[in-house]
Amino acid sequence: MNADTKKSIVKVVNQALRKLLQKVTAIVTTASTAARPNFVSFRHTHSLLVDELGRFNDVHAIQVFSLSWNVSIRFLIGDPNQLPPMTFGPDELNPFQKQAQLSKLTRLSATIDGAYDAARKKKHYAFVEDICGIRHPVVISNTADVVAGGLKPRKNAISD
Repeated sequence: MNADTKKSIVKVVNQALRKLLQKVTAIVTTASTAARPNFVSFRHTHSLLVDELGRFNDVHAIQVFSLSWNVSIRFLIGDPNQLPPMTFGPDELNPFQKQAQLSKLTRLSATIDGAYDAARKKKHYAFVEDICGIRHPVVISNTADVVAGGLKPRKNAISD
């Protein structure tokens, strides 16, 4: 196969992938891929679900949320006791290496006393139990779009 044929194949595959990503209902990807500008530049989504939040380091969090600024609702799912973020390179070259190995979720739950309001947490916990049947001690939700029985219907900006 010559170089021109390879370039043509890559071009066609990239065009097909772009069209597919514009049409699908859900995309499952890693945090590092979701943080790539070329990934989100043509994919404007209504909701964002981040699983394995314990693996998120600060850089991933900033990238994903700054590139997904127009998302209406965010689901952040994780456990402070799960595997930590991966860091690479010698400790002596990075004075923040040990801090980078702790996820933001772990640091929040361990260092901020009262970070989770007990009354609000209980209310959110009931939503998650009712909707998903999930029982877990840490629940974070954005209540702007959460009502009993699910999400509020979105207004159509064109018809308003």
